[in-house]
Amino acid sequence: MSQPSVRVQGGSSSASPSSSLAESRNSPDPSQNASLVRRPGLGTKGIAFKVKGNFFDINILPSGFVYHYDVAVTSAKGHEIKDFRTCRKAIEAYAKDPSSPFYQTQWTYDGKKNVVVPKEFPKTSYSSPVQWAEDSPQARDGKRDLHVEVQLAQKVDMSLLSKAVRGEIREVPLICIQALNIILAHHPAASHHTLGKAIYPLDDPQSVFNLARSHIDLHVGYRTSVRTSKGKVLLNLDIANTCMLRPGPVISFIQAACSIPRLEPNTTLSPIQRTSATSALLGVKVHSASGREGPGNPPPLKENGQSISVAQYIKNKYGITMKYPNLPCFNADKSKTEPKWIPLEIAIVDSGQPYRKTLEGNMSREMIDITCQPPHMRAAKINAALKRIESPKALLQAYNLNVSTDMSTIDARMLPAPRLQYNPSSKQPDIQPSEGAWNLRDKKLLLGGRLDRWAVICFGDQQRTFPPPAVQNFIMAMVSTCSATGFTITQARPDISWCPGAARDQDAIGPAIQAALNGPAGKPQLIMCLLPNMNKDPIYNAIKFYADTIAGVHTSCIQEKHVAKAQAQYCANVCMKLNLKMGGTTVELKNKLTWMASKPTMIVGADVTHPSGFDGTMPSIAAVVGTTNAGGSAYHSSIRVQAARMETLTELADQMCEIFTAFIRKNKRGPDRILFYRDGVSEGEFDATSKTEINAIRAAANKMKAGWKPTITYVACQKRHNARFFPEAAVAGPSARGGSAGRGGRGGGRGGGRGGSNNVVTYPYDNIPPGTVVDTGVTHPTCFDFFLCSHAGLKGTSRPVHYQVLRDENLIGPDDLQALSYELCHLYGKATRAVSVVTPVYYAHIVAARARCWFAATKNQQGFSPSPTDLNESLGLGQGGGVIPRLHPTLVGSLWFM
Repeated sequence: MSQPSVRVQGGSSSASPSSSLAESRNSPDPSQNASLVRRPGLGTKGIAFKVKGNFFDINILPSGFVYHYDVAVTSAKGHEIKDFRTCRKAIEAYAKDPSSPFYQTQWTYDGKKNVVVPKEFPKTSYSSPVQWAEDSPQARDGKRDLHVEVQLAQKVDMSLLSKAVRGEIREVPLICIQALNIILAHHPAASHHTLGKAIYPLDDPQSVFNLARSHIDLHVGYRTSVRTSKGKVLLNLDIANTCMLRPGPVISFIQAACSIPRLEPNTTLSPIQRTSATSALLGVKVHSASGREGPGNPPPLKENGQSISVAQYIKNKYGITMKYPNLPCFNADKSKTEPKWIPLEIAIVDSGQPYRKTLEGNMSREMIDITCQPPHMRAAKINAALKRIESPKALLQAYNLNVSTDMSTIDARMLPAPRLQYNPSSKQPDIQPSEGAWNLRDKKLLLGGRLDRWAVICFGDQQRTFPPPAVQNFIMAMVSTCSATGFTITQARPDISWCPGAARDQDAIGPAIQAALNGPAGKPQLIMCLLPNMNKDPIYNAIKFYADTIAGVHTSCIQEKHVAKAQAQYCANVCMKLNLKMGGTTVELKNKLTWMASKPTMIVGADVTHPSGFDGTMPSIAAVVGTTNAGGSAYHSSIRVQAARMETLTELADQMCEIFTAFIRKNKRGPDRILFYRDGVSEGEFDATSKTEINAIRAAANKMKAGWKPTITYVACQKRHNARFFPEAAVAGPSARGGSAGRGGRGGGRGGGRGGSNNVVTYPYDNIPPGTVVDTGVTHPTCFDFFLCSHAGLKGTSRPVHYQVLRDENLIGPDDLQALSYELCHLYGKATRAVSVVTPVYYAHIVAARARCWFAATKNQQGFSPSPTDLNESLGLGQGGGVIPRLHPTLVGSLWFM
């Protein structure tokens, strides 16, 4: 099939002044990171005000060299020791030896392989046995014997760091940052539990919270990192939260994990309980109390020719009478080559083990309640944490370091909210949002869609879950609300059916949808699916899988609790989703999007979602969406699967061809410019990922038409960072705010928001206001980046998005890019509030999440398995061979994912 023609403006091959400027901005110094773009200047738009940030100035820096040594800790047999706690004990014991180069030296260690010292050792390498007293299964005769090797890795010139922050060199030397991170984290890491880049005080009862009386504890700790900005180096300090397995007796662990209320002396585990216990203990590190272990062989056991029980074995060997002799043993040997059968009763769960699975129910609610704290509480905890992790003066003096104890004061600006345009027939056709939100009162959708045929399926019974009167009342409320907002539903009485068996058997969902498609009124354009409150996720996944890929029909899922209430506000939210699915438009800007008017432009959002660490069957899913109109309200989406945890979009060229085709079909020409927002890329992946994906975009354009070269601006959007900003009043304390705020609620102080005189802004919440942008003080010394908080922080402390420009052939100025990004956050089609990240990225995330639902539905434990003839062409294979089908052709080009 022939590709649509692409019309490209201009035919001259000579370089224009603007192209020379583009090369100057994008071409770094030789040998430097090719993905970094020089900052073209600072933004000026908006009302200037001050905020506090969780950054602390490092006032004095080392000016000479520090010395980086590689260390290796091995066993007597030469096996590398990887446990960081054991490695740290070995290095500490080695440093006490007068013959060690570490003796009476202010050495610092990261717990892995890196040691930094202030002075160079006489020799480049050292090797020595080390021994210390320890009561553990690995110790012999109460002592632990290991071997330590030390090798000079490199001399680190710390003066390069000062040159970088002064702008004398382009790229910040990472080795200097790594050295400072090791030095400043050494003291707290030595006295706390380290997990990833965070440290946790395991023994502090004020930092450990049990969740819903379960086997999971929430731990509150700290995370530090050294950052650079123009003219200074900063220590970034934030609160870290993680879930860990509750240490203690395995018996208690099993009771909590498997919901066993109490144990009796004759208790035995049922087959279901044994399966649950096996699943709960899988991968958990345990040890036997006081080194006591069970037999080397599984039961039945024999002693002196007679059969004996495990309980009798334990009594004969250790003189202990077991309380629960009928409970099973488990093999604690990971390799299975030397079985270590331990009865549950004498096993202990090790401390410090992370829990990586998804929290559910009360555990999730309690975790959110504990961690979601308003700014003044978070700021107070950060200031308290700084005192707790402060390094000894002798160590800081040895490296010529000094860290301020005051949070940085940072220049910020509040961008004006854009005016939004609704249907001209509305009583209030346009509005400027206040405090990051608005509503649909007196407004009609900009472009109202039309629904002529639809059906309702109730996935529950008629007696208790979905009584016919309640369902009819909800339908009437939906029809009335849609009419008031400009979305036309001509069929006021849709066909209604009930499917009560879906909660028990997801195989019933496909036939229920198919029956609705064959209803008397003809094939519906949309099926509204009413879901029970309990066990709704497997039903949702199966519905989306069948409707999106097999039936080719739009669906909208409504939870039981909302059906019963039939509230107008909720119905209005559903109406916006229905309108988008039917091709309508919720809202656009009253004026054209900043920077978009001068040339045909496509804005693209891309995201890759990865499987959890415990999932060996799920691939990574790459989603890309692109605008097809100038108003930023129409999108085309594309999905691919790729190898698990592969961050780079491996099939981006094909995905961009799909989106280019949709753009050209609608606009009769291709875009001259592309603004590509990329979510999920870490700083260490900037260079490789951006280069690969920019080349893929160019390859797609050239495939569409030889020689077509739209200019590209590539922006990484980072949400997983540790920068937080606070109103000055939130850091000053309750007296300065005029009263304390509830958790995430309104406070007596003002975080900033509406414009006022003398550059004073007010905002009725404890957070920084929507539209807060920071591009100085804590941003990169020379490169083009900024923080933008676009949403209203109603609960907890707002997390801004960090936008980093990695390529800018379009020469977007800082004011234009910041304003455009903020405007795009107001165009999320199914909400009446500004969202936290630009809408194209938000949509890409939703598309990837929907594809994950399809995959989950094909797994036997979460849904039905359709016959091969029902499946559309495969997009690819996951690690475990699972297949994700293609989106049905009838839905392609629509906002099916809303």
